[in-house]
Formats: sequence, structure tokens, C-alpha cells
Amino acid sequence: GEMDCIPAEELEANKSDQNDEEIALASIFPEEFQKLSHLVVVSVDSPMPEDGAAGKDEDVDDEIPLLERYSSSTIKSPFDFQMLVHPDFSSHEIRLDRGTTVPPEEYSSSNPIVEGLWAVSGEGAGGADTHYATLEHLPPIALRWRCPPSYPSRSAPLFSLHCEWLHPSQIAKAMKAMDELWEEGKGAGIIYTWQTFLHDQLLERLG
Repeated sequence: GEMDCIPAEELEANKSDQNDEEIALASIFPEEFQKLSHLVVVSVDSPMPEDGAAGKDEDVDDEIPLLERYSSSTIKSPFDFQMLVHPDFSSHEIRLDRGTTVPPEEYSSSNPIVEGLWAVSGEGAGGADTHYATLEHLPPIALRWRCPPSYPSRSAPLFSLHCEWLHPSQIAKAMKAMDELWEEGKGAGIIYTWQTFLHDQLLERLG
């Protein structure tokens, strides 16, 4: 595989670079940067077993209380890290001030981004005058990634973007732009560059 072709020194250097990048991101983005392995997903819908069912299962650890055993689970994400990014709407061509509301008839037809925002954040159902999209309270974009041993010397991180108010085609366009940024700066840590792109340039790129 690819690992066999990479000299041990290069793998060690990558490991060191990844560690340095993680420390830097945690320092610059104390709230937004998160390790996903620490996230526990609790499922409240898991059915409780019938009396005695647990006793028949030899694999069940008796040390774990019954309720915990069946009502929660730790789901390991395929990604190791997450960065939450709130795009800067002020630099977008609409040039909204904080808290400005956008009448949909003014922008939705010409701007797919605002149309998307509108679908998510429009409030009220009592006629056009109650439908406004407020841009400052949208959920953040979640960038999730995992670093292969060949990063950053040869390979980009494996990554995904999640955003409730962007269309899948817009997310695909953003990810393509991020791939291009990696190609330009290949060999060095890319996450800070990606965060800057999502924060500063994403809306302009999609507009």
C-alpha cells in the first residue's frame, strides 16, 4: 500500500506536523475546533430489553448498568476533528449589516444562497410581510476531517462539509475549491487555509 512507499522519517515528520497543527488550531479556535472522538451520541430510542434478556447474552459486560448498556452508545465518527465555521456575511455582495433582514422577493430569485437561507430561517406564515431571513443566526458550517499518515507531505486530509442551509451542489462546489487550495499549498498544513476560505470567501465563491 501507500504506507510501504513512504520512508519512516517522512511518516514521523508528518506525525509531528499533524500534532503541531492540532495544537495550533486548538489555540486559535478554542471553541470551534473539536476532537470528534470525544463526542458521545446518546440514543433515547433504543429498546430496553425484557427482563432476563441480558443474562442470556454472554458478551454483555455485567459491570455496565442495564440502563446505560441499552440506552446509550458511543458512535465513532469516521473523522477525527471538526471545525465549526460561521461565514462572514458582511463581505458578501448583498452587504448586509448585522441583524439586517432580507425580504425574499428582493433576493431569493437571483440568489440561491439567500433562497436557501430563506427556506431555513424564514419565520411566520402570515403573508409575505412576515417572511424575512435573518442571516446572523444561521447554524455554522461543520468541516470534519481525518489526517492519513501521508498528510501533509503527500496527501490531503480526508474531509467532509456539513451545512443545513447549503444545497448539496453548493457543498460539492465548496469542496472542489478546497481541493484546489490543497493542490496549491501541498506539503503544508491546510486546515487553517480551509477555515479562512470557508469564513471569508465561501459566499462570494458560491454567489
